[in-house]
Amino acid sequence: MLLGAVIESIDRRGKYIIFTFQPGSRLIVHLRMTGRFRLHLPTAKRGAHDRLILLVEGGALSERSLLVLVDTRQFARAVFLVSGNVKAHPGIAKLGPEADHVTETQLRRILARSHRPIKSLLLDQTALAGLGNIYADESLHASGIHPLTPSDIVDRGQVRRLRSAISRILGQAILACGTTFDSFSDLSGEAGGFAPHLAVYSRTDSPCKTCQTPIQRITLSGRSAHFCSHCQPPVV
Repeated sequence: MLLGAVIESIDRRGKYIIFTFQPGSRLIVHLRMTGRFRLHLPTAKRGAHDRLILLVEGGALSERSLLVLVDTRQFARAVFLVSGNVKAHPGIAKLGPEADHVTETQLRRILARSHRPIKSLLLDQTALAGLGNIYADESLHASGIHPLTPSDIVDRGQVRRLRSAISRILGQAILACGTTFDSFSDLSGEAGGFAPHLAVYSRTDSPCKTCQTPIQRITLSGRSAHFCSHCQPPVV
């Protein structure tokens, strides 16, 4: 199906990576927890956790290369669509607006429709797509919102700060090539550089960079939530 195919574009929708080939077939990949792409020379030995290998050339590449999907825990998923609208993919069809492009009005409506703790709602990809655990914590801290705050009581000023924080923090993290704690790495195997800029995530008991209050960690819907009780006071 892909022999000799030309890659027309590589896009993202939520946490899905979308390879579009001429004249319209697509490869849709979700990396899940431990999946990552690596770029190797064709002579490279196959690794024990290589799950998908594409031989690519041209474009910005100076020579033929192997684009390899590596996944130690086999949670990543790849689906090939011969034709059809990408929105027909069951996962993509359910996604909410993109977190880094959501408007203040859209975000206010999303929050108003739910009484769930705001941290849980921000991680719901059907409500808001593309925001993960790390950057949800960071965005809530930057906007002064406690993670347990019911979504529908967040006021207009907080919504405005939250929308701005999400856009800014995601932009900064992308420029730093992400955050690495365990297995994440870029195409060359290099770790992301955003970890030194984290304000709360994975900093339990460390002093808040704003007020020196120890960072706290709780579990919410099976996920960790890190926050500063002074900068993000709980709703009483």
